[in-house]
Amino acid sequence: MSGVLQTLVDNDQLRHLDDANVTRIGNVDVVRRPQEEDEEVALCHIAILSPLSRVRTNQDAEDGTKTTRREIEFEDEIEHIASAMLAMEHWNTGNGIINPELAGIHQKCNIRFTTEIFDTEHSESAGVEEVIDIVSRTPDYNQNDSNNNDNNKPLPCAFFGSTRSSVCIPTAIITGIKGYPQFSPECTSPQLNDENQFPLFGRLINSDDGTSLPVIKWLQQRANVNHLVVLYRTDTYGIGYARAVQNAGKEIAPDMRLELISIPYNGVVEEDFDRVIQQLKDTQLRYIFAIISRSLHYDTLMTKAYEAGIAGHGQHTWIFADSLGTKITSRSFPPGSPLHLATQGIGMLSPTGGNPENPLYDRYALALQELDNSFDLEYIKSKLPTYPDVDADEYQAILDDLYVGSPAETFSPMAYDTIVALGLGACTANELSEGAYFDGPQHFHATVNRQFRGISGNIVLDKTTGSRDPESAIFNLLNFVVDTHYVPDDDDGANSISFKGVLAETFDDGVWVELQPFTYNDGSTIAPPDLPEQEIDYNFIGRPLRAVGLSLSAFIICLSIAFALWTRMKRKTRVVRASQPIFLLLICLGTLLTGAAIIPLSIDDEIASVQGCNIACMSTWWLIGVGFPIAFSALFTKTYRINRLVSVGTRCQRVQIGAGDVMTPMVVFIGVNALILTLFTILSPLQWTRKTISEDMFGRPNESYGYCGSEWALPFVITLVCCNLGGLVVGVVQAYKARHLSTDFAESEYIAMAMVLLLVVGFIAIPVAVIAEDNPGAFFFVITALIFVCAVSLLLLIFLPKVRSVSVGPSMRTSMSSKRDLRLSMRQQRPLSSSLSLEPSSGMACVDTEQLVPRIDRENKALRNLTAALKERIQFLEAESHLNSAASPDRRSVLTDSATKMESFREDGIKVHDKRQSLQDVQTENRRLRSTRKELEKRLGDLEKKHKSYDTALLELP
Repeated sequence: MSGVLQTLVDNDQLRHLDDANVTRIGNVDVVRRPQEEDEEVALCHIAILSPLSRVRTNQDAEDGTKTTRREIEFEDEIEHIASAMLAMEHWNTGNGIINPELAGIHQKCNIRFTTEIFDTEHSESAGVEEVIDIVSRTPDYNQNDSNNNDNNKPLPCAFFGSTRSSVCIPTAIITGIKGYPQFSPECTSPQLNDENQFPLFGRLINSDDGTSLPVIKWLQQRANVNHLVVLYRTDTYGIGYARAVQNAGKEIAPDMRLELISIPYNGVVEEDFDRVIQQLKDTQLRYIFAIISRSLHYDTLMTKAYEAGIAGHGQHTWIFADSLGTKITSRSFPPGSPLHLATQGIGMLSPTGGNPENPLYDRYALALQELDNSFDLEYIKSKLPTYPDVDADEYQAILDDLYVGSPAETFSPMAYDTIVALGLGACTANELSEGAYFDGPQHFHATVNRQFRGISGNIVLDKTTGSRDPESAIFNLLNFVVDTHYVPDDDDGANSISFKGVLAETFDDGVWVELQPFTYNDGSTIAPPDLPEQEIDYNFIGRPLRAVGLSLSAFIICLSIAFALWTRMKRKTRVVRASQPIFLLLICLGTLLTGAAIIPLSIDDEIASVQGCNIACMSTWWLIGVGFPIAFSALFTKTYRINRLVSVGTRCQRVQIGAGDVMTPMVVFIGVNALILTLFTILSPLQWTRKTISEDMFGRPNESYGYCGSEWALPFVITLVCCNLGGLVVGVVQAYKARHLSTDFAESEYIAMAMVLLLVVGFIAIPVAVIAEDNPGAFFFVITALIFVCAVSLLLLIFLPKVRSVSVGPSMRTSMSSKRDLRLSMRQQRPLSSSLSLEPSSGMACVDTEQLVPRIDRENKALRNLTAALKERIQFLEAESHLNSAASPDRRSVLTDSATKMESFREDGIKVHDKRQSLQDVQTENRRLRSTRKELEKRLGDLEKKHKSYDTALLELP
């Protein structure tokens, strides 16, 4: 009975036939047989290095003795070996069913393959020992040795490299030194790209540098990942892969933050898993790219990850490197178990030997299944090493369970392509040598310069490093989801579940192509965030504080409108006329605009867009920068006008002071503010900006505040503040000069109070606002309070006395203000002009020598009448002290009589004498009356301390 691998069996015997003439030429064994008319066959012996077992060392907990135990791991490697042998058979027979380039190749090229399998035991030292033994052989082919014992085994033509980079690295050094090419289908360490250290090493897979590029691209483009944990095993493969991912991240995703965590490859214990899980949890990252071993790490790692809350809970995404393999689909899990929940939605990203949609792959899969026959299986078993340290019956049971089925391993097609590459390279090298055959370097360079179409795609090798060009490789992203069609075996349990690997995306020609949506652990096809949800304190103004500010703004606006309407209604009254309605209305307009500034000030990006906030930023400054100058300049202009009238009066000059003369400072002051604001808006307008106060561990802002700012805002702000504060200081000086003028007309007392209040509040509130700038709530409250206090106090100080004066009527206003008028007009010795009272309609002041005598005479008459009134009042208070009670009939008669006399004195005092006196006489009398008035006022003050109820009693008179 024969099988598929018949020529391999036959070629193994060629070297030892009686009539065979075997000669070692270069790296091949040339066999000539007389009966075949001296036809030459060049046997290329391929030494297959494969990790078939693992030696584990255990230490006794009690006495500390160490024992070793070998574990056979044929399952993952038999498919690679079978694929390589299938390629050798197709080469030997010129079978192009999978690769058309092999059709009839046996007639064009006399290279034939034989093979041998060596166990590297997942160990660098074991692999090195095997390679040294192989290259140290000294066979004598002309000696008849039908048993092909160890003393007469052939030298290799080339090495089929191990699937582990940690073994490929030391063995490739030795094979390179000895002149043997080594090609691996799976070793991916970037270290193997060093042409000086590994001159004859090549691979049908790209290095991890090339593999890591598709990894980073998928994570960045498909899942929007900017933060990634790379968990890697501490062997050469894992370390090199992790470094390659890190380098690829720096190259194509410089903003991506990567954290590397290692897990031991050999001798991993429970404490290692606990450490790794804690480190993963501490990172708080949601995407983990794991470069681990399925057999050594997966079950324990994912179980503990589920228990720690970093797998299986819908928040974390685990993507594995190709080292996970696809064997996980042949397992079953109890439903709801940690491994079931943690495995759901994981992915595996790896280079692939081909996709099922590829016709070459389909033909390869069918051909591989044909090896599952007794003849071919026995041949494969005969090539496997024996293990004296393994129980014979146990080992035989393992061999009996061997089978070759449909491809399950990702890289098995690359094993087939590796042999094809070595064969094509050998034929090319033989052609170049014109039949003189070839050595190792010639074979290597011919192989890397040969391009062909294989199962794994268009195969292009780098001529310097021997590694496959990543652009010619195919990468797949498998998504592991529950297999809904799975029918559990009796041994698995009726409720067990299994997973299937769904090809979600493929990377070809540098681009990821989605075949079907990737299902994540939470069951959705939407990529979860790569970081935990963030709680950000934006430091908004907030609804409560905004409501308070808008209420204060509404109050200011309503109060301004109310006083403006009152001014309009009472514009013909003497008090309003004396206060000049136009200036009162300007004060109302200014406070209204200033109060309205609170509205845009209350706007932030909690309730408006950034564009809306930008508009609000400049609106606030315009309302304040125009409203305050209007209100303030109205006060300043009123005071300035009276001071000018007083100034010309003291010089006895006749001048005309029109509205245009006193409006000039107002126009200039408002114009300067408007000019600054216009330049501010054009050259450096305020923009809404959000500034980060603090960041979390990922550099994300977890606290920020918004503010209005621009590059050159500070010079404009300082100019505006200085301009207005300077104007306010000048206004206070003007108010100080007018402090003794009649309150009925110039309102100097209240204007001075308002200006001083504005100045004091400004000097206090502005520094506080600067300090509170980084706290929007506090800043808003301070500015709002500043506006409210300034606007409301200004309105109340200016309007309340007028409202009260108008509401009580002329007679009552005269009686209640007599003492105040006397005190204000004669508070100190001063020129007559300081007590002038001017009607606003006159618009002028005229003081000359001819008018001076009658005016002093009138003042003297007023002083005489007031002196008499003071005497009468003193008499009244002294008499009152002798009355027994408020019910006494004499008390009311005294009060009535005194009030009547005081009114008559007041009426007589305002009459003008016709009698003319000399200037010297009237001035002398004026000084005497002033002195008498002071003495009487002092005496009256003492009496009023005892009788504070006089004004109340006076108001009770009918």
